[in-house]
Amino acid sequence: MDIHQKAAVWSSAQLLDAGQSSQTVLRALDTAALQRVRRGRYAALPYPDDPVGEHRRRTIDLAQEVGRAAVVSHGSAAVLWGVEIPPELDLSSVHFTWPGAAGRGTSTNIHPHRARLDPEDVLESRTAVGVGGSLEDRGILVTTPARTVYDLARSADQRVAVSVADDHAAFQLPNRSSDRYWRG
Repeated sequence: MDIHQKAAVWSSAQLLDAGQSSQTVLRALDTAALQRVRRGRYAALPYPDDPVGEHRRRTIDLAQEVGRAAVVSHGSAAVLWGVEIPPELDLSSVHFTWPGAAGRGTSTNIHPHRARLDPEDVLESRTAVGVGGSLEDRGILVTTPARTVYDLARSADQRVAVSVADDHAAFQLPNRSSDRYWRG
């Protein structure tokens, strides 16, 4: 599970500020040197054309836009952690958890959740953001694997939750930190 895989996503403004002309950007799109993530956002690294790869790209892009206001969670966190994603998991929007009661409403791209997250429930992934050799590391906040499994167990179809939990268990032996989620 390598959540720290580098991925570069830029806005149109960042490309122009870095000295890339509109024509250069169009040529880069034509030659597949850049890929359009969504309107006004571009990725430099090729991503798989499968739904999981596309969801990973959208998650990284939106996490950079949302910043530290929210944490990537639920199925989107499972995608970033690289666990096997069952086909039943809905990847149509990116899941974020906002602390407390206030936050953001549902949109086309974002599925918001509200929850109290303890500091040990959140990790920071370092993701390269920038252009033209000038990369800046920005942190993307994501729930830990244990918290991700817990969130999916509470909100997803049972088959999805068990599948993600099984795949997570194959990568990591259970530890005491996950005990606090399960009462028994």
